[in-house]
Amino acid sequence: RGFSLMELMVAVVVGGAVLLSVGAVLMAQIEIARVAESSQRLRDNWSRLAQFIESEIILSERILSDPTVIVAIAGSGNVCSYATSDIKLALVSDDNASVIIYALQPVANGDTQWRGPNLLKRCGKLDSTGALVGAIRDQVLADGVVAFTPVITVETLNTLSSAGRNVTVDLSLSTPASPAT
Repeated sequence: RGFSLMELMVAVVVGGAVLLSVGAVLMAQIEIARVAESSQRLRDNWSRLAQFIESEIILSERILSDPTVIVAIAGSGNVCSYATSDIKLALVSDDNASVIIYALQPVANGDTQWRGPNLLKRCGKLDSTGALVGAIRDQVLADGVVAFTPVITVETLNTLSSAGRNVTVDLSLSTPASPAT
């Protein structure tokens, strides 16, 4: 005997509703996985950045956190022209031959290249392997930085000292709205 036209139409509508529901759940799961992957990638990048900063701190002889002292010591080494208010930390070699400055700069309005709110930047003559290079490099280390707060835990760190490696660095970041590429 078979199905009537009405029964077939009801079956198509019910089947379509089920497919739409399953599709919506599947799309939500894909979005959740994308956000989780993006967040994990960001955490991994920040972990590598923290290790990089830690290794530079270990290689330095002096650690400075006072921006006015940093500008005075860096002199022409501050050719990256960071504003004093942007400078957060400087790592100095034993002979003052190389100064590495870390600065937190806000992203300019209308600049769509960066997601902001701030960029963590590094300026110095040392490259990422610790080799002294001729030209001073101004590099963006991280985007989406909310705060970069170095805390020197020993008061004598602004002088030559073997204790010059006791620094706590707080890195606060924002979660990307879209996946990092």
